[in-house]
Amino acid sequence: MNTFQKAGIIIAIVGVVILLASIAEIYSIDSSLSSILVHGESLSLKPKEFYNISVLVPSNHVLAMYYNSSLPIQVTGFPTSPTKITNNSWLELAVLSKNETVDVSFYNNNTNNVNLFHSYKVLPAPSPLLTVGILASIPLIIIGIVILVLGFIKSRRKPTT
Repeated sequence: MNTFQKAGIIIAIVGVVILLASIAEIYSIDSSLSSILVHGESLSLKPKEFYNISVLVPSNHVLAMYYNSSLPIQVTGFPTSPTKITNNSWLELAVLSKNETVDVSFYNNNTNNVNLFHSYKVLPAPSPLLTVGILASIPLIIIGIVILVLGFIKSRRKPTT
């Protein structure tokens, strides 16, 4: 095995390790977000009734909040705009750069009772290296394979005399 082949293998392995580490972090974030869809609190809001939640979010963390209501309700206090999942289901993701208390208020502006399910989780913010890791790993793998193939071709050539 010549130097090109060894270098190609090492570069490709480094690329694969970085890619697997990035995928593992994505999976961890995804499983944490999935858990808030099922673990939470259900309650009933009477007409014109408020329900407030106060969450302390440390710096460089993400607040992930999910809520679902039987009828549309008024919600205030999110740092950013929530994302609509279904008719009355919303997911809020906010990355907060400093310690901050987020006060969310649910208000039943209907004339009927509303069933509300809500859940939230405070997660560490994804590493900025996550994106770099994914973007760097693929070229590393490709470069490693190309160098390995060039090394293989070089080792197969017969020396000219």
